[in-house]
Amino acid sequence: MWSVLVGWYTVAIVVPILVGIGIGVMSMNPPEYMVAQISFSLAAIILSTRVGWWLAFEQASQVRTSQMALFAFVIFGAIGLCWVRSVRWVSGRRTMAAHIRPHAKLILKLPHKLPQMSDQPNWMIVQNVGTEPALDVAVEPIEIGNYRAVFSDIQVVEPGREAPIIPAIYKNGQYHNIFSHMTNAWFAELLGQDIKRLGDVLKIRVRLSYRDTADNEHTTTQILSCTRPAMIMKVTRDLESG
Repeated sequence: MWSVLVGWYTVAIVVPILVGIGIGVMSMNPPEYMVAQISFSLAAIILSTRVGWWLAFEQASQVRTSQMALFAFVIFGAIGLCWVRSVRWVSGRRTMAAHIRPHAKLILKLPHKLPQMSDQPNWMIVQNVGTEPALDVAVEPIEIGNYRAVFSDIQVVEPGREAPIIPAIYKNGQYHNIFSHMTNAWFAELLGQDIKRLGDVLKIRVRLSYRDTADNEHTTTQILSCTRPAMIMKVTRDLESG
């Protein structure tokens, strides 16, 4: 019975199983770092113990000591190197995971064409390109000259999703319904009123704030540019702050 438990057949089964467990738990979400290190260490101990037993008690007496020493140096060195590399791999993955945590990241998108009086409402869009939800998303009002655009808050933007932010437009304090044609025209005027000549570039700083699932506050300031005559809006820079 004892000879079966400590035999090469048992070792040949147990060691790959332990290595497989270590690799398998590292593929879990989240990975089980401690289980992986224990599995790799047990595999190394079992294999080293069996090799040591074989060298000490199962070799013929005529085998020279120098040959056994060389063989032991190579085998134990290989086992030790594999164990060190596996443990360092697990530690490296743990360190990397500590620095790369799930987070929300918001970007602001604008219609390719500014809304006109004949268009359907087509406003700015907040897109979450991060890996966790963004909560209580708020966009600071845009104010240029006599125009002011005020945006309603968004409760949550899930990862990979986007949500429209529809402004309430004021001109000299006068408000129009957000879906009216007059509001569309005023929104276009607000964004483009400082563009007087062809080739002029309008730049607007828009600040978004949101909370992550850990209740941490975040802000992102995006600089938007618009150039005549096409009036194409695009994000030119994105600044993050915690």
